[in-house]
Amino acid sequence: MTMATRTGMEKIVKDAGEISTRLLDHKAFTHGQARFMLREFEERRGYREMRRLQEAEETMTRMADSLLPDTLALTQELPTMLARLEAANRMCNRILQHQDEPREHEALGKGRERRRAELDASVRRMREHCAGTDARHDREMAETRARYERLALELQEGYARTTAP
Repeated sequence: MTMATRTGMEKIVKDAGEISTRLLDHKAFTHGQARFMLREFEERRGYREMRRLQEAEETMTRMADSLLPDTLALTQELPTMLARLEAANRMCNRILQHQDEPREHEALGKGRERRRAELDASVRRMREHCAGTDARHDREMAETRARYERLALELQEGYARTTAP
């Protein structure tokens, strides 16, 4: 074999090795994609948090502009409101004194029992709804946590593959 043939063969073998490496070795590509995805996720999160802060600032500004003058105007009316409330309280006390009559007492008792039963049923329905909502929230939180743990594990495995010799 001549020297020219040997160098020609070495070049061919080297080129074939580079081609097979490019075709079969995707570690750098996947590592780059993972970094890109992480960077994009962080940017979107930052934009979302910034937008929420801006919305909160706008709400606070609107409240300060609209509610503050109304509140100050209401504070000037507080003495008259207090007098009206005291008069209403006195009327309520008089009504309570008249409730002791037997005929009214019986009718009021039935109404109270009915309202108490309705309130208990309403409270029971609200508790069941809240329990269902809490269970659904816990289930979705567990699924979300598991998904992000899988993603973190995949990122670690991808990083370990790219740094391994």
